[in-house]
Amino acid sequence: MGRAGCWALALWVLASAVLAQATGEDEQGERGRKELVELVQKSFAAEEAPVRVEIQPRELAFGLALSAVEAPGRRVLATSGEEEALRAAQAIGAARALFSELTGIQARLPYGLTAFLLGSEGAKDAFLSKHPKLGPEARTRLAKLEGAGVPDTADWAWWEGDAEKRLDGMVRLTLDWILRQQKVTLEEQAWLHEGLGFYLTHALVDTRLTWFVPAHLGDVKRDGANILLVQQMAEPGADWLALARGLFAPQQKFDLEELFHLQADELDPRDYLRMHALAAYLVEVHRAALGPVITRVAAGENPRLVLEEALGVPLPELRTRLDSWAEHRDLLVARAEGRRSEAELLSQWTRLNTLQKRHAVGFFQTRVAALDTQQLRFVRAALGGGAATASAPEDLPFYDPKVHTPANVITRKRLAKADGKVKRILANVRGEPDPRAPHLAFDYDWGRATVVKIGDPDEPEAVFQNALHGLPPGADLARARVLAALDHPKERKAQAAFQHAYTDRDGGVYPLALFEMWATGDTIEMPDVDTLGIVHDVLNEWRRWVAPVPSTQHDGLYKLLGEIFQAVKRSRELRYTLADLYLAPAPQLRKGYETNAQNLQALWSAHASEPAKLAEVLPDGKGWESFLSELVGKCQADYKFYGQGRRRAAQLRVDAVELNKALGAALDQAEAEPPPSATPPGENGK
Repeated sequence: MGRAGCWALALWVLASAVLAQATGEDEQGERGRKELVELVQKSFAAEEAPVRVEIQPRELAFGLALSAVEAPGRRVLATSGEEEALRAAQAIGAARALFSELTGIQARLPYGLTAFLLGSEGAKDAFLSKHPKLGPEARTRLAKLEGAGVPDTADWAWWEGDAEKRLDGMVRLTLDWILRQQKVTLEEQAWLHEGLGFYLTHALVDTRLTWFVPAHLGDVKRDGANILLVQQMAEPGADWLALARGLFAPQQKFDLEELFHLQADELDPRDYLRMHALAAYLVEVHRAALGPVITRVAAGENPRLVLEEALGVPLPELRTRLDSWAEHRDLLVARAEGRRSEAELLSQWTRLNTLQKRHAVGFFQTRVAALDTQQLRFVRAALGGGAATASAPEDLPFYDPKVHTPANVITRKRLAKADGKVKRILANVRGEPDPRAPHLAFDYDWGRATVVKIGDPDEPEAVFQNALHGLPPGADLARARVLAALDHPKERKAQAAFQHAYTDRDGGVYPLALFEMWATGDTIEMPDVDTLGIVHDVLNEWRRWVAPVPSTQHDGLYKLLGEIFQAVKRSRELRYTLADLYLAPAPQLRKGYETNAQNLQALWSAHASEPAKLAEVLPDGKGWESFLSELVGKCQADYKFYGQGRRRAAQLRVDAVELNKALGAALDQAEAEPPPSATPPGENGK
């Protein structure tokens, strides 16, 4: 059985076990989640609407253009305009109200609370330098933070990031204040302070963007998984409870009691996920115990004894419950939303035989054709035009030494994929395939500037796996056509140059492109035929360097080639990321783009999600840095612009739920109905 098959079987076994589980807490959890949604709505609705007010003299002293609003117990000022101030004032009040409703504890805001939302570095500097209660030492300390409360005042300020980040920060400051008033602090009870802080902030404003203390990554050389986990946690729409699945499992070297004694600067990403899951469990399943737990822990009682008495189970059993609850919760939430979990869909898929799977794909394609979601409108728009597809070449072209190094001809010979050297290089360059990466039947050939067919678009396993991750049939062809539209015409020579096959100095031709090899950043062999071939193709420079290139000329040649490649890489990866974001509800973002997803979604939205329009403003590789810097600045300064991107991304996630439902219905149909006589639909995009 292949690796993918083993993975599917493992999830099927897991799903079967989880589905058979009856914890007795399911009904409480479902009711608790429903009540939480209602309480959030009630908390916002019950707050008196903020009103516009005039700037006070002390606020004028900062020399900033501020919009001010007031609501009972709070005053909010923003450099970006009244809309951001209104949202923050409402969210601060709702956070206070929600905490009181959930815990039964009367929460209060600081008397005379004034919150400042500062949308630029200049505004931050003006606030810190002109605030009368801040001395030089305090200014230096606060300048290193994303935002903070001013000591010995009721002034709060947040200056980091965009409007969403500032809103998230203000909610976190609110919950931090309220918890500290109950004597639950980041310094003494990090597990409860941060667990509730992240969970309730997400419940209120749907984000988890503010880290009072960044996650401890440990020895990143030995534990790179922590970096990956932080990146996953930072993705827009990330499901922290899904990421927490398995972290309480018996095989984990972890004692739940450890969590209660960790200092804030000792918390690694897994600790944050465990704290978040424990907070969710308390709120959703044992809401009545939440207030007493907070009160007793704040009074200095042992958290272990507090939880054991409040929940009625010993700590080892609580850990077991948390493990099974985190697994089971996903199934219950999916069911409540009318969708199915990945585990359920995989379980059903593995029950089908080969013929049933083909018919299930046909049923799915028919159902998808009847859907009218934003995502599918994007797919249909991309498939409705663009260049025709071509067959992918069997082999990459390589630079001919007779043309590029006639004075030093070393015959080229293609190496088979079974060759040991090839296997080692492919394993090092490509590594293990990401199980969540899309299955592509179509791709864009940067060398020929052509959309190419590289697989069977109706292959059942590929269609199913893509649908499982929110991608409809035809998404790969749409993505390839988007890349074709975004490709910069002035860079095609350079892009094509790096799509030649990598070769070694002995003449071996490897089945992977120069682009892949150079992108590793490793030191590699660079025979003259390849380096001069790039120079000849891209610059049409045939005289400056001639093979064999003397070592005294290597530095200048390699520096020039590095600059060409850097521009090619930056340009290509920007376009790859945009093409992935065009359709995918939760794409696996490329390294370096983790914090730019929403900004690039805003860019798509600003150009009506039309690749041809977007192509007009995209830079070449040389303009990449300034382009992204300007985009980040615009997103930070223009809430409406950035908000369009958030809405676009959110809608893709909603559309993925509709796709999930269609997939589940198609699997039901394949199990229930006799195989139809009609042949399933043919190639996507035809």
